[in-house]
Amino acid sequence: MYKKYTLFIWMLLLVACSQRVHKEFVVNKYVENYNLHIVNDSLQLYLKTPADIKHITDKKELSKLIKHKERTYRNVLLYGKAAMDPFYEYFLILDNPAESSISFGENSIVLDTIISNHRVSLIGKSLDKDTIPFQKDIKSIFRSIRIGPHYRKDISTVSDIVSNFYNSNRFIHAYEEIKNFPAYDKQEAWVKLQMQLTFASFLENQNEYDELIKKFEPEGEQDSISQIIKQNLISEAKVYERIIAEAKQTNLVMVNENHFMPQHRIFVYNLLSELRADGYKYFALEALNGKQDSLLNLKGGFPTLETGFYTREQHYGKLLRHAKKLGFEFVAYESDDSMEREMGQAQNLYRKTFGIDKTAKVVLIGGIDHVLEQPTAKGKKWLGAVLNEKYNINPLTISQTHLNSYRRFSKDKISLVEGRHFKDRLQRVDFHLLNNISRSNLNSQKANFTYKNQHSFPVQLTLFLGTEIEHENYYLNNIPYHAIYLKPHEKVALKLPEESFYLYLFDAKGKKVENKVIQVVSKINR
Repeated sequence: MYKKYTLFIWMLLLVACSQRVHKEFVVNKYVENYNLHIVNDSLQLYLKTPADIKHITDKKELSKLIKHKERTYRNVLLYGKAAMDPFYEYFLILDNPAESSISFGENSIVLDTIISNHRVSLIGKSLDKDTIPFQKDIKSIFRSIRIGPHYRKDISTVSDIVSNFYNSNRFIHAYEEIKNFPAYDKQEAWVKLQMQLTFASFLENQNEYDELIKKFEPEGEQDSISQIIKQNLISEAKVYERIIAEAKQTNLVMVNENHFMPQHRIFVYNLLSELRADGYKYFALEALNGKQDSLLNLKGGFPTLETGFYTREQHYGKLLRHAKKLGFEFVAYESDDSMEREMGQAQNLYRKTFGIDKTAKVVLIGGIDHVLEQPTAKGKKWLGAVLNEKYNINPLTISQTHLNSYRRFSKDKISLVEGRHFKDRLQRVDFHLLNNISRSNLNSQKANFTYKNQHSFPVQLTLFLGTEIEHENYYLNNIPYHAIYLKPHEKVALKLPEESFYLYLFDAKGKKVENKVIQVVSKINR
């Protein structure tokens, strides 16, 4: 009898303890973006607080605090404490049990309401004598509360997060913000995945990139497509020879890319010098912002963050610098909103190249489907098809994306399959390139530079070309020559050109933790 009574008492204590903290507390997500956005998808609840509010996120810790400070509180969903003036703390209680009371003193404020059949109580307590600013904050938090199907209406989207970093080269900060952003539906989760991949691709050695790629595009299986690939594969030794031979038969080479696969730019980099030697002069890039081609074409011009969004990726930056040295003339051909996009792109491309130079030979990089030469099954005409039909240009089209998931069926770094071997969409380009090039230049055997992260937190090791920076504080608009993700105490080695660099180290919040000028010589720097 005594044992049963003891067990009953313990059960009551456990129930009482668990009631202090709301059962859905563990589902809370905290997203910092100027303000702090708090989302609970299980409850369909959202609210916003100032960014300096520090919240308890551990259930046991919160239960202990309530027991010590406010023993009568039940179903506490949130507790936060201001780290800056005005100093205050607040409790958010959801569906407070009728038998429990809410206590507050003279420097406190309690706001109650019913939202979507939930009783919501926000209790704010000033921690200093000046109560007016504190009450303003509490009322603002209270007004932000949303519960129900449209609870995410007021929160920023993933695109808003990205826009905050549009003019930043602190990619590690952007990546962490996007990673921690709570996607509220499948569409937003899909956008989030692509944006994570984009900023992960901006960082060499980003250890989550490969797993994200698998989520985006699972590897192809043994099927009819894989059989066609195996039976018709053109090996790496013959790839460049075949492409150059085909390029001699036309005046336009169109290569597509996936915007978060840097190896697609490395392939074009390796192809560019032979195309230039064959008379190709214009380099047309979908990723170039309007009028940025004119700036790049100036003597001494080099890519910056204003050049474009995707061009800030380090391999894209190297591609542009390489093309500049080879003597290519850059062409921005993206359409404005005045006409259908593919028609606008085709018109801009023709007007800036073939329309003014009858002998023009053009290399073009575009997004995934823009290279398709024939209309789709639904009649959609992409750029390649418009150029063929309207301007009588038959381009050499190379897709690096449509067989991406099958690239592991080739053991070579690069290999080709002719489009004519396939059906439907896969037949609408001349060649499919299976690209297995490594996206990283780290740990080169010919390394002349090494660096170790001495910190206990991950960092972005950033190297800017000295020739592109007039002063150590002018790096804010520059594209890194290298941007490398380093885990705590991780070391990297790489081959750099023998010239001066500005080295900057950023933490996951974008804070600069180190900067110096280095001069690379043949002897390894340590």
